[in-house]
Amino acid sequence: NTSAANGTKVDVSTRGTTTEFSTTSENATVTVTPVNDAPTQSATGNTDTYTENASPLTVANADYAMSTVEAGQTIESIVFKITKLQDTANEKFTFDGTTFGLATDAVGGTTAGNSYAWTVSTTGGTATITLVKAGVSVATATSLIKAATYQYDGNDIVAGTARGVTVQAQDSGAGPDTSTFTTLNTITVAPVNDAPTQSATGNTDTYT
Repeated sequence: NTSAANGTKVDVSTRGTTTEFSTTSENATVTVTPVNDAPTQSATGNTDTYTENASPLTVANADYAMSTVEAGQTIESIVFKITKLQDTANEKFTFDGTTFGLATDAVGGTTAGNSYAWTVSTTGGTATITLVKAGVSVATATSLIKAATYQYDGNDIVAGTARGVTVQAQDSGAGPDTSTFTTLNTITVAPVNDAPTQSATGNTDTYT
């Protein structure tokens, strides 16, 4: 066919004789092979200031959402990364009812709420928290991520360094099944001055 531009439609109702279209036709069968899509996430990344020793801070915005793209799939694992940690012995992260210390690598049991198997890996000020459980619905995984919290319960934080909190999800599809990391929050911890402390063994003396 030379009677139309590329990408446009042509009228084939008139065929044969001097037209460009034959009087006979053939059927073509097109088979579309599906390809699994990695899950997607969306969030308005928060920028919060957290005061040391305050109540735990919810890291995700209320608009956080995820999708497996293909219907019927479930979420198999969730990974959080927390960067630029300073005082890991006193920085904590809570997910599904379990609070994780971020000071050292750890392999735990399962979380308190939904029995996720968990591990923590801390390297160079970055903590990676991996949570694995098969068959979790998108709704459940979403609500758990939205409930996750950060807390600092120490007394010696340095002002000015912001922690980044990101999350990644893996679904049950075959093929590409892992999302990119999505930013949930950038947290600046504000130090609070502490009064000086003293210690002594009080003497009891007799003076003549």
